[in-house]
Amino acid sequence: MILEETPNIEHPNVRKLKQIAPGRIFIASDIHGHWRECLEILERQDFHEWRDALIIAGDGVDRGPESKKVIGAFAIAQYIMGNHEFNQMLYPHGQMTNWPGTEWFQDLPEGVKRSLASLYEQLPLAIELELLDGRKVGICHTFSNTFRTWKAYKDATNHLGTMYHELLFDRLRLATQNREVIPDISYIICGHTSVSEPYSLGNVNFIDTGSGKGGRVTILEVDNLDKRYVRPGMPTYIYEGK
Repeated sequence: MILEETPNIEHPNVRKLKQIAPGRIFIASDIHGHWRECLEILERQDFHEWRDALIIAGDGVDRGPESKKVIGAFAIAQYIMGNHEFNQMLYPHGQMTNWPGTEWFQDLPEGVKRSLASLYEQLPLAIELELLDGRKVGICHTFSNTFRTWKAYKDATNHLGTMYHELLFDRLRLATQNREVIPDISYIICGHTSVSEPYSLGNVNFIDTGSGKGGRVTILEVDNLDKRYVRPGMPTYIYEGK
């Protein structure tokens, strides 16, 4: 294992990880049930759990054909909450929205749905990762214009009940092309809003390439985001927002 977790008493919904050995740290976001595609990309890169790591920045489930298999990623990946996991977490409270693509969840036995909701509830909202070279990387599902610092984002994670929109649903940073640099973190990686190719605004990097919308899964290496991997022949999502 190349990542070590340290306690985070001040922000318990942010998982603090430190890289303690050489190895590659791969990241994907918004896989949306395309687990086989993800695994094929990792296999092409000769991924091994004991010497590499995988982070999924939320929305592993819904829309695609293999949402049930994505749950298995909990065993091999550092997995954070996205808005789709958050939605299903609300099921026991009668507040889940039956979005298109959630049919797989709706068809599960009652006990399994409740168990999954409980599992989602244990997911962190973000990861703060210290690389071997000392750089600190913030990883979350989305990063709202509301937050001018990484510290402000972390503080908000203590208030999911009132800040869930800013933490999990907001798309305005990309929509407004906000290039403000977040000063207290080396860079941020997030997903949620689909783009044709991984895209940066300031030091905030968007990596959801639309696998849940007819596009493809893109997997990157956290320490060098220019290293990007896709399954050959997969279509490119057409993003027209920039």
